[in-house]
Amino acid sequence: MTPLEDIVLIVIRILILNWGAWIFLTLLTSIVSSFHSRWSFVSLLPSCISLVLAVLIWVAAPKIAKVVTPKKEYSISLGGLSRRDLYAFAFVFLGVYFLLTSLSAVLVSSYFAIASSQFPSAHVPIDYFTPLVRESVRLVVSFFLLVFADRWARLLLSREAARPDNEVA
Repeated sequence: MTPLEDIVLIVIRILILNWGAWIFLTLLTSIVSSFHSRWSFVSLLPSCISLVLAVLIWVAAPKIAKVVTPKKEYSISLGGLSRRDLYAFAFVFLGVYFLLTSLSAVLVSSYFAIASSQFPSAHVPIDYFTPLVRESVRLVVSFFLLVFADRWARLLLSREAARPDNEVA
């Protein structure tokens, strides 16, 4: 793979990881909601289809990177950055993104859940509990992405190296 294809591959996979986190949180929200309302498999269908598409795009990412990059070879200086450095940066970026987008939502959802529980005649509505759970999970994911970014990068690289034909998938 050329350096430009590597960069495109990493960007595609960052987006797929973000999409995968959204799918996981959507599935979790659907499952939590099922405890408080009538639930059916149909409510999980969009998330299941999204999960299948995410896996297919992840597997096809190297081929997509080859198709979308120009055939003419361009010189791209990565300044001594390795693929591991780029993957680690991607995980740190995702961790910061999730942290910044979920922290305020957790605080607001917590406030409304606590405030609504102060009224003894009403139970805590699912409208406050579901976002709280979803954003709390996202906050925990952001922590693990930030703290273990280098480990995740090494894991991805070791999986790529373990492939028999050394083809990135």
